[in-house]
Amino acid sequence: MTAQDLIKLEWHGHDGSVWPLSGEGVMPGISPVSLGLSPKGIWETPRSTIWSQGAFQQSATFDGDKVDMMTAVLRVDFAATTEMTVQQVYSRFRRAWSTSKQGTLVATTGEGIRKLKLQLIENLSYEPEFDPNFNGWGFVVIQARPTWPFWVEDDVYDLFKASAENRVNLTTPIVLPNGNGGTTSYSVVYRETVRLSNPTDWPSFLKWTIDNPASGSTVRVQIPDLSWETDPEEDDYEFRNRAIWVPSLAPGENLVIDTYPDHETWRSNLNPMFVGRSNGVEFDFPIPEDTNEPVDVPITATALGVSVMVTMRRNWSSMLGGWV
Repeated sequence: MTAQDLIKLEWHGHDGSVWPLSGEGVMPGISPVSLGLSPKGIWETPRSTIWSQGAFQQSATFDGDKVDMMTAVLRVDFAATTEMTVQQVYSRFRRAWSTSKQGTLVATTGEGIRKLKLQLIENLSYEPEFDPNFNGWGFVVIQARPTWPFWVEDDVYDLFKASAENRVNLTTPIVLPNGNGGTTSYSVVYRETVRLSNPTDWPSFLKWTIDNPASGSTVRVQIPDLSWETDPEEDDYEFRNRAIWVPSLAPGENLVIDTYPDHETWRSNLNPMFVGRSNGVEFDFPIPEDTNEPVDVPITATALGVSVMVTMRRNWSSMLGGWV
């Protein structure tokens, strides 16, 4: 093992400062700050299971699992340097943390870069046994918590744009409701695939951004909502090829579809009540965890110029591990 194999941890404070905590180049007692022994609460997203049992039931019933709050407990040593006294190091480092604003713990390993946003649960605990100026050294204990308890990689994107190159002439026209009690028939569409994947150990809820240029025409777009189910015995197998026609978009309209259940699904720049046009349709299926092999899925549009960008979120339950 070499120094390059060590986990590199950095604290990116809410004030913009950057503090290397561990890894190559960090030396306790010499570096301004360094991570102490036995950091707790940062290695795994905490999950617990829910069970029930009747008064006379001789077995237990599994009712599901849930994500719990994450609490990170870190000891960080600090030391005087040639540029800063021990008091200056302590003062500047503590100002990189806040109880109301988030900073970012950044982990770099052989699998890539992942980030965990944290804010203090309470003030940094600093109780020196003697004057830190005596030997130019001290330590604090940090208790912090993320609002989103996952290690996050940068999002991955793919893009579709309706153009002459992906024009398709249909032998059987597509007939869609037009919202006025009638229908509209389309004998020409624009179709191409985007590539979806999710190598993480957590489901990936997609975000779709549909942009209809001001110079375009009213457009309908169909995007996938696959169940990813391969077992014919499972209920969701019938939705393995599910796709949803988005309500018509006017020229200049931008629509964001966020499929994460706790987020607002439909957001239009022109129509704040766009959800009323969705007829109660929701997107039900994330990309399952461990979908390492990319899958190409089709996007269909009824007019030139419209673009569809898919955002694949990358959430991990740990800073370690992955497909290598």
